[in-house]
Amino acid sequence: MRTAPTHIDMNALQSSWQAFDTMAQLRPIQDEKRYERMTALMNSLLDAAGDDEDHPLSGLLDLVGDMVAKYEQEHHAIEPAAPKTHCVF
Repeated sequence: MRTAPTHIDMNALQSSWQAFDTMAQLRPIQDEKRYERMTALMNSLLDAAGDDEDHPLSGLLDLVGDMVAKYEQEHHAIEPAAPKTHCVF
């Protein structure tokens, strides 16, 4: 496991972020359009990384998956179903 760097090169971070942001457009999910985009990104990441926790994109998959799950819990929650009653004749 890597340790966190004590100094972050902000110029390198900005350059890397701009390139990444152009492709991924990673933002908090606040509407259905963003939800659909993040779900598509998550599915593409799943296709690439699968369940390989050592894959270079697995951290990004975790982050995007958490964002999608949070949005789904808030906006697409499945209500508990009432128990089914059986009629005996």
